[in-house]
Amino acid sequence: MSTSIPGTSSQCVNRRLMRERRVGRIVGALAFVAIVLTLVSVLASAAAARDPSGSGTLKVFDAHATRQLVAAFLRSVSVLATIPIISFFHSVLRARDPGVPRGLLTVGLLASAVIAASTIIGWVGLHHAAVSYVEGGYRGRTEKAALDASSVLTVSRWLDIGSRLLFASWLAMTSLRANRAGLITPFLGTWGLLAAVTGTFLAVGDALYIGWLASVALLSMGYWPGGRPLSWRTGAAEPWTPAPGSGAPPR
Repeated sequence: MSTSIPGTSSQCVNRRLMRERRVGRIVGALAFVAIVLTLVSVLASAAAARDPSGSGTLKVFDAHATRQLVAAFLRSVSVLATIPIISFFHSVLRARDPGVPRGLLTVGLLASAVIAASTIIGWVGLHHAAVSYVEGGYRGRTEKAALDASSVLTVSRWLDIGSRLLFASWLAMTSLRANRAGLITPFLGTWGLLAAVTGTFLAVGDALYIGWLASVALLSMGYWPGGRPLSWRTGAAEPWTPAPGSGAPPR
């Protein structure tokens, strides 16, 4: 006959919550570093792609290939830097909702890895097409013909499509389950779903995801206007309730 020690369960929950607070500060800060790297990479790529002379995309890329490589590298690093918070948030979610599939984490990690890889492979493909076009292999042909002839660029495009579908699946499912568990507000859950849907075919999806990621990072670090949802403090799935005086309807 087994006996339970009084308070053991609550002690385990308290230890888990303390660990979540400690680890959450680290992965949350790293997520903000990833966001900064993403913004820097976008600005660097845009600056290197400027074509005031109208000489053509591939010629400009060839002239600034090194700068574009730096931008691609920063983009890849920024994606990989989100892996810790993806893993952390999944563990926090499963602690409150054991029904969350373990494979959901695998989808998120795989999508992140493929996105990072496709970014570098995309640079390789563009560089090959640009060099071939500028240095004589495609004289008299259009840039489109040079781009279409790059098998590496074709692989990169398919990888990008596949990774976006995987990532959208992870983001949508995570947002839904986190909303049900009370880890995020209904608004943030809807925001995540919108980012997942638009991220598969619109550039605005990336911007929406950055906003979602920043919000989850703040929650992981222990900050939220009016206080974090109750689930973060109890360690159990809790219906989200707005802060007193906020005017938002309870769920």
